[in-house]
Amino acid sequence: MSFIRKNKNIGIDISNLSPNFYGGIDTYLNGILLGFSSGFKNYNFQIYLNEDYFKKRKKNLIFKKNFKYIKISDGIREKFLLKVYNRSLPYLFFLTQKVKFVLDFHLKNLIYSKFRRLVEKNSDVLISPNVVLKCYNLQIPTILNMHDIQHVHFPYYFSYEERRRRELQYNNSAYFASKNIASGEFIKKDFIN
Repeated sequence: MSFIRKNKNIGIDISNLSPNFYGGIDTYLNGILLGFSSGFKNYNFQIYLNEDYFKKRKKNLIFKKNFKYIKISDGIREKFLLKVYNRSLPYLFFLTQKVKFVLDFHLKNLIYSKFRRLVEKNSDVLISPNVVLKCYNLQIPTILNMHDIQHVHFPYYFSYEERRRRELQYNNSAYFASKNIASGEFIKKDFIN
């Protein structure tokens, strides 16, 4: 990707990952970090993560002079707005889907405005390996690694609220990301369809 070659500060957002969940995203993330640590010595990496993830997964992280771990913590304002967002947005039945997409766009950008400023200050490009963008209005290129759309194919695995949130966040993330990465041809065709 040409914009990675042009930029020296590459951010990786894993701030939404739980330190207690071990799954495919962890394997994928470890592969990315390992690859960057060995083949990209002329680049600086800013890994955005939460305090719990840093503490519990410290032994799995890579510590080199071009790797910087930036701990993200939501303040009272962010936590309150996120609670309102999570509890109300899925239940706004009277709104059209298009209006919900616009509302999701503005609410997430408001909730994570502090995160946006921090990322734009430190990074030239942001990679999101954890399937959705934290905010949609970054003024730097974003690379999204959306691994699946299970809520479309297996809706019964998710609660009503989670399906609706995923529908909004996945669509807006895919739309507003500069580049979307699929793990293979099958997933690529699935996303395009």
